Order: sequence, then structure tokens, then C-alpha cells
Amino acid sequence: MKITFREFHQALAQDGCPEEEIRRLYKAVKAMDKESRGWVVRWFCTGEYPEREVEKVTAEHLVNVCGYRPINALILLDWLKTEPEAAKYFAMKIPVTLSPSEAIGPEVARLLEREGHEAWDAPEEHEDLGDISE
Repeated sequence: MKITFREFHQALAQDGCPEEEIRRLYKAVKAMDKESRGWVVRWFCTGEYPEREVEKVTAEHLVNVCGYRPINALILLDWLKTEPEAAKYFAMKIPVTLSPSEAIGPEVARLLEREGHEAWDAPEEHEDLGDISE
């Protein structure tokens, strides 16, 4: 299964997601490990959430109980795998109406720019998230 940036963009744009936010979310997903990217691709292709529980929480719980948008829930679940304390702090302090990249994206962009990276360049239309096989 694959999803291109164009498909990712179209799906999020239909939900009213702003252009800059779509690019940030795509970059966040590209930075995930293969397992987490697989969760995103599967969700885009089938609408299914991963069954995996991370730090006693699932993506489905984040969406249905906590009110996160699905893509944000998957990003937070990935973050819980890698930096559980920071992710828990974020989840407690930042309203669910803000996505992780919207809330912390500008700060991350400034840090990357300071280090000489071009943080949020738009991906190529046909760039994909990798071949995610189940």
C-alpha cells in the first residue's frame, strides 16, 4: 500500500486543513518509523486504526474519546512511542482542536531553519510515504 503526497493533500484539503498544515503533517508522517507510517497509510486506505496500544492508549481512543482528528491521533501515538513524557505533557496542555504540528510546528520550523534545514518545503506531488506492506 502506498499513498502519495497528492492523495494525502487531497484528503486533508477536503477536510478543510490549511495548506501549510498539510505540508507539516506530511513531514511529520515522513519522519515516523515504518510501523507508524504503516498506521497512517492503512488509515488512509481502509479507515482502520491500529490495534496497538502505546502508553495505555490507542488511536481509536484518542479519536473517539479525546476528540483528536485521526491523523493527529496517529502522530500523537507515534510520539508516545518515542518520547512518552513529552507527548503526555503535550496531550494534557494543548487543546485537541490544535494539531501537534500546528501547536509546535512553527517552533520546530524555527529550530530547523537555525540549523540550516529547509523545514517545510512542499513535497513533490508523487512523493509517497514508502511501500508499507502488512
